[in-house]
Amino acid sequence: MRTINKSLALRLSLIRKEAETQGLVKTAEALNTILNTSSVRKDDTNYTYSSAEYAEDVRNALWQLIVRTADFCGSGIDVDAANNFMASVSEQLTSEMKDIVGAKDSVIGKHEPVLPGEVK
Repeated sequence: MRTINKSLALRLSLIRKEAETQGLVKTAEALNTILNTSSVRKDDTNYTYSSAEYAEDVRNALWQLIVRTADFCGSGIDVDAANNFMASVSEQLTSEMKDIVGAKDSVIGKHEPVLPGEVK
């Protein structure tokens, strides 16, 4: 499981409290679940998370949604349709999530591994 840094955990905790104050119960509950199930690392901990790993995490999350939907509906899964869905949705979803977190123009992730010859 991926970790989140301490500063993000603190910000999420404050957002959760604000959501509770505003009566946004589902938002507060979702953030509470995330905070209770996420491991937190120190802000200055060396951490590597590549674009390929991020893309894999997005695909895995989409597969989880597909499986939950199949289980909820009591049906099977058309694997070809699922793969086509993921191909069309992954890029758009990632772009919109970057807008939400204020990283619209971000191409390289903050925790990308250093390439040979590259200096950070």
